[in-house]
Amino acid sequence: MKRYEKKKYKAYYPELMNLIVRANWELIKEEKEMCEALRELFADELRESEENGLKQSLQNGLELAKDIFKLFRAGVSPEEIAERCGISVEQVREMVE
Repeated sequence: MKRYEKKKYKAYYPELMNLIVRANWELIKEEKEMCEALRELFADELRESEENGLKQSLQNGLELAKDIFKLFRAGVSPEEIAERCGISVEQVREMVE
């Protein structure tokens, strides 16, 4: 399957993958069941990781917003703020309006 993945834009790709999957149905079914078992086994760790990622993302967003407002209050133009913060001018304008 991996070898043919490079050819996924070819017209015959869907039919070929369908044939491979059907020919290897038991193996694919076993792998799927194993993935589900691993997901259950590590569910708590995955949930905690997702929560930590969300918290970090929110914290980063809050810090970015603070920086934008500080720069705006200091008289920095929206274009300069956008360049410094790596966001679009439209995003800066939405935040400060």
